[in-house]
Amino acid sequence: MMLNGVSTSGTSNWLWQLGSGSLTTSGYIGCGSRAANGGVVVNGSFTAGFGIPFDTGAAVAYGNIVFCLISSNTWSCTGMLGRAADTTIGSTYGVIALGGACDRVAITTIGGTDTFDAGSVNILYE
Repeated sequence: MMLNGVSTSGTSNWLWQLGSGSLTTSGYIGCGSRAANGGVVVNGSFTAGFGIPFDTGAAVAYGNIVFCLISSNTWSCTGMLGRAADTTIGSTYGVIALGGACDRVAITTIGGTDTFDAGSVNILYE
C-alpha cells in the first residue's frame, strides 16, 4: 500500500487492518514507533491492527506499508511513513493469523472517528 500526502482530521494513531469475510479487529501482534526531529521517540504495541503512533496532529505522510503472506493465512506487515512538515518518521511491524484467506484491507484510526482529509492511497497486489 502506497500513501501519497495522506493526512487525517485529528490526532488518533493510524491502524491498518486485514480480514477474511470481515475486518479482523483483535489478535494482532506488533508494534509501532515514531521518531521526531529533536530525538523524541515514541513506541507502542498494537493489538487492534498494525499501528503507527501518529498522534501529534495533522501533517501529510508519504511512504509504504507492505503485507506478506507468511504461511497459510498468517500475514506479516512492515511499513515506514514520513511526514516532511514536522520531520517525523513512523514505522509499524507485526503479524496476524486470519481465519481464512485475506480478502480485505483497511486503513483507519484508533476509535475510527478521525477522517482522512487529504492525499491518495494505492494498493498493488499479486
